[in-house]
Amino acid sequence: PLEYIGDKLSLNVYIFHPLIGFVTLRLCQLLFGINLQAGLLGWLRPFAIVVLTIVFAQVLECINSRKPFARAKAD
Repeated sequence: PLEYIGDKLSLNVYIFHPLIGFVTLRLCQLLFGINLQAGLLGWLRPFAIVVLTIVFAQVLECINSRKPFARAKAD
């Protein structure tokens, strides 16, 4: 799994993680009134951003490769 993430998803993770972090922070503040930068949530936020970014990168990879949510084999 780490080889697949590094080979296929790393560029999308690198590009989109600041945007996903910002959107997640704003949505939680506006919709739920939760401040993700305070207390224990400040420690959990980076892990949540990593997971959301990898899922987003996987969706983009599937759309680009036209394989509906099938994990492509690394060479």
